[in-house]
Amino acid sequence: LNSDNQQAYESIMYAYENMTDQISSEDCANIELNISGIAGDAGKLDESIEHAKLAYTHYKANCDFCGMVATLVNISTIERLNGNRQTANDVIKEALKDVNRCKVASLRLIMRTIYGKVLSETSCWEEALKYHLSLLEEFDFRDVGEKEQGVLHTEIGHDYSSLNSLEKAINHYSKARRHFEESDSKIELGLIYATLADTLRETGEMETACEYLELAFPLVQKYGSEIQRLSMLITYSEVNLVAKRIQTRILLEKAIDDFSDARNRIMYGYLHGLLGVLNLLEKKFDQAIIQFAAEKSEYDGLKYIVGCLVASANLVIAECLESGKLHLMSRLLVLSKQLSEMGYFSHANEIDVAYLSLASCSSELETGKHDILSFLDHKLDTIGSESDDPLYQRLSGDFNIRLREIRMRITSGEIRMECPVIAFSRLGEFELRRRM
Repeated sequence: LNSDNQQAYESIMYAYENMTDQISSEDCANIELNISGIAGDAGKLDESIEHAKLAYTHYKANCDFCGMVATLVNISTIERLNGNRQTANDVIKEALKDVNRCKVASLRLIMRTIYGKVLSETSCWEEALKYHLSLLEEFDFRDVGEKEQGVLHTEIGHDYSSLNSLEKAINHYSKARRHFEESDSKIELGLIYATLADTLRETGEMETACEYLELAFPLVQKYGSEIQRLSMLITYSEVNLVAKRIQTRILLEKAIDDFSDARNRIMYGYLHGLLGVLNLLEKKFDQAIIQFAAEKSEYDGLKYIVGCLVASANLVIAECLESGKLHLMSRLLVLSKQLSEMGYFSHANEIDVAYLSLASCSSELETGKHDILSFLDHKLDTIGSESDDPLYQRLSGDFNIRLREIRMRITSGEIRMECPVIAFSRLGEFELRRRM
């Protein structure tokens, strides 16, 4: 189990198939549930669900409510890893019917905690927070395991983070970390390290964030599911990108090769997008275009509209820089407007800022706040005169208003400029977090 999940799965299946006639229905249920867990660790998610359902059948026949609840929690987790969030939520709601008949406090807590997660995923963040906090009062934690307590504090942290209370979020993530360290829960520990790193990045504590990320990366890559490993690779690559570490290209190219058959094509496409950003930084515009086109192709196939729009914006940026035709920004404005209409107005502004920060550079792609503001002032004086493109002319007035708003947001500090060249990747990252 500690070295080869695939071998563990094959070994237990061989043993089980040769002893099924000799064991009781109760033992069959427990073994099926264990096989389900091992299959999941080996990346065999469909087999994992199949064995979990067999376990549930045995538990139900024996009126074992604890087993039934544990199995439904397992099925819900696997469905979530498979990207089937709605199915996962439906399974949790089904499990709630029997949760109070389960005598094991740890199982009841984890079940109720996951139900709170369902509330948060429907954007009922305040309701989810209130529900999760009530569990702190309701349960006697002397009867609850360290891991289950860690999961609850993780979800409370997520609730606070969704409500933009980052200090409170960090406080609960830190409590979760201590519980996971006590329980020696490898994957949970890796994920909470990664979550702390993400949140600390948001508060500007990059040095501490990087320390947590270095702890998280090996744990998640060894013990995580496909979607967890992909998410970790994305976060790790972004930090390496900002830090200009030379291993970033090697990391991304290897990940794109290793995960070519990944189930989660959205995250896989995002890896292409990050490699495109790296190519922009290195002024390899033709290669950036190839990577952004690959990203867009993945999203086109999934009809993932937001991803397609962002990938298209990235393509426009690369094409503009390759050709030097800055009047093509009218195409970017169209994409930004589409994102705004979908409710992504602030992120659309970030795409504008990313483009402007790139377009305003002469010898270097990255530039400072002063250069951006100077470029904006220049554009405000010349907007509408760069091109005879009818679309550009028609939108120039609207773009003038947009530029003034962006300038005001930069001046007030509302838009951070610490690394403008990857600002347009944040919308993709935002979407990924919503899907986790």
